[in-house]
Amino acid sequence: MDNHIRLFNLIAPFYNLFFKMQTNNYRSLIEKNIDKIDISENARILDLGSGTGAFGYCWQEKGYEVKGVEASPNMYKRCLSNGIDCERIDITEGLPFADNSFEVVTAAYLAHGLTEEKRKILYKETSRVASNYVIYHDYHDNDYFLIKIIEFLEGGDYFNFIKKAPSEMKEYYGELKKIKNSPWNSWYIFKIN
Repeated sequence: MDNHIRLFNLIAPFYNLFFKMQTNNYRSLIEKNIDKIDISENARILDLGSGTGAFGYCWQEKGYEVKGVEASPNMYKRCLSNGIDCERIDITEGLPFADNSFEVVTAAYLAHGLTEEKRKILYKETSRVASNYVIYHDYHDNDYFLIKIIEFLEGGDYFNFIKKAPSEMKEYYGELKKIKNSPWNSWYIFKIN
């Protein structure tokens, strides 16, 4: 099991304590940004790295059909218990879905935790299975000391991600629409051509 997956497997019981707070935040962000994308009322959404399911839950509340994907066994269980149809899949091994099978593919705080090599797999697979949009809710370059400490301890690729993300992503998608949501995170929205 990958160290990143092992870590999230370990912290899953504590992470679920923040589910309500996360859904309140994501609900607000979706309301604020929904007019920036043009998706159908019955859109199928694939939420990658679902964790406890908070981001997917908020899209589901808006009436969309959501499929979650989570690699950590304990996060996967919590995602299911929070009402998200979820499959336990390590996205860096590829996605078992047909081309263009989801109108929108989302991922909240996933990409920064992957190595550059694994992010390229993520980008390739999301551009393949999305028919309309790929949306990443993730960090952008910031000077928040606490976030830097947490991400250093997590052991992901945060520091490279915040430097390379937009240019790295553009290799796999069309034009980037970056929406700054807070001093530390943005939506990276890509319209699939």
